[in-house]
Amino acid sequence: MKKIITFLCLMASTIFLVACTSQSKTTDEKNLTSYQSISLSEAVQKIQNQEDFYLYVGRPTCPYCVIFSPNLEKAITTTQVTVYYVDTDQEKQEDVKIFAQKENIQTTPNLSYYKAGKKMKYLVKGSESSVKEIEDFLTEE
Repeated sequence: MKKIITFLCLMASTIFLVACTSQSKTTDEKNLTSYQSISLSEAVQKIQNQEDFYLYVGRPTCPYCVIFSPNLEKAITTTQVTVYYVDTDQEKQEDVKIFAQKENIQTTPNLSYYKAGKKMKYLVKGSESSVKEIEDFLTEE
């Protein structure tokens, strides 16, 4: 009888943990609705084409990105600014490393502004930024 109860408790715990993990990932994915997802090679192409754009580099498995994402989502909704998103989990890690070195990206999340293909500024506080600070970053020249 004890074995059956122990087995049922283990099964219930496993189901609970799986459900929590799935919910967390779904919540983070919902926060990506305002971003325009692009590949790393598309981001490089935008730089080479000397475009003006905001680029968010992050990943859903980064705990700091998970904190940052909802605030960025709110700021994008308020400012109506287009922000391109590169999910580094979907890219070859060697390519990510080369891009990060070239663009001086030290950590994720990283939100940067490019003007004529040159990185002009980045959001210094990253995941510690408030919605207002992100809005200001997205609207100041």
